[in-house]
Amino acid sequence: MSSDAGERTLLGYLAGKVFSIPSESLRQFFTERFTKEVGQPGSKLLPDLTKRFLVGVFLLPGLFASEHALDYFMVAFTNVAFSITTGTVLVVSSLIPGDSLRWAEVVVGAVFIVRGYRGFKSCMELGVSMYGLTLSGTIQKLFSGNIATALQVAMKLIYPETAAATSQQNPVQAQQATSEPSVVAQPLPLPEINKSD
Repeated sequence: MSSDAGERTLLGYLAGKVFSIPSESLRQFFTERFTKEVGQPGSKLLPDLTKRFLVGVFLLPGLFASEHALDYFMVAFTNVAFSITTGTVLVVSSLIPGDSLRWAEVVVGAVFIVRGYRGFKSCMELGVSMYGLTLSGTIQKLFSGNIATALQVAMKLIYPETAAATSQQNPVQAQQATSEPSVVAQPLPLPEINKSD
């Protein structure tokens, strides 16, 4: 009995390796394509990825623990790999004659494969956000409590055309902006309450 269980375990392992080949191939394809697109000068993906990175730095630390960023990324990637592998198994099993569910297996398998295929891009974008989450503590220490300055730097990174437009003010506008007095809100005085015994 134990040799049968061992043989089934070995066959299950081998079948899993064979059916995971499409998932691994797609992962390599998407990783290479993503790296190539981001590395090109003037990449259209770069502004969106910068936003995702900054979301990871400034917003995600309030929602997730930064020490688990790799775990979150691996859960997302495992979900994508599961979809593609399960879809492949369903499509292949639909080719085996003998039951009346063959068309249902093909349709459900195709849906799983398409879902996994679309999930790879989301995984790469999530990886950028999780990288920002990992570096959030270090980056926030650079600004030592001045979140407004950090956000201003972040906005200049996200929208460089706005930063260029504001830096091209004429000298009169720049002098007027610095010479105007700043108004600081003062708290209203509280009324005194007389306590009589």
